[in-house]
Amino acid sequence: MRYEMWPDNRASFALYGELFTRWQKDANGVNYAFSWPAVMAHLAFTIPNKAERRERYDDLVVMEQAAIPVHYDMAEAAMEAAQREAKQQQKS
Repeated sequence: MRYEMWPDNRASFALYGELFTRWQKDANGVNYAFSWPAVMAHLAFTIPNKAERRERYDDLVVMEQAAIPVHYDMAEAAMEAAQREAKQQQKS
């Protein structure tokens, strides 16, 4: 499948990718929110222009809110698969 990205979204998408290690995880290892102090430090170091930094921040908030349900859906699917596998092993 191929996706096209509007040029206006490239910088924010690239920034989102740079922040993949800045997520807080719950007890099950599911990403549930950005570690915003770490994100803000990254923004301050990488984007000197305050207006652009604010724009990227706003974009990150939207992307974080869109990603959270996806992370939980993926974790739920993984848990269900593990439970099915455990049941299969018990039957063997």
